[in-house]
Amino acid sequence: QAIKEARSAFSGLTIVQLCAIAKVSVSGYYRWTKMPITTHQQANEELQKLIKQIYDQYNGRYGYRRITMVLRREHDRRVNLKRVLRLMRHLDLQAIIRRPRR
Repeated sequence: QAIKEARSAFSGLTIVQLCAIAKVSVSGYYRWTKMPITTHQQANEELQKLIKQIYDQYNGRYGYRRITMVLRREHDRRVNLKRVLRLMRHLDLQAIIRRPRR
């Protein structure tokens, strides 16, 4: 994945040179690019869209615990808290923390 990103950043370098820098075989890189998307990855992408939708719906006030509750109650999705937390970190989503009242 880093090679794919570096290729767009350094357009002057070839795939062979980028693979040498990353210490990856060229055939291994091409095998990785042709790998099909797994069902788990597809489920994660679908779940990320749903998490983002819920996060936006509640204006960023809901954290991973509440989003997990909404997924279970309203969307009938049984999802682990840690999975929601990991996907929220991947999306750079964090709940707004309220200040304590005085």
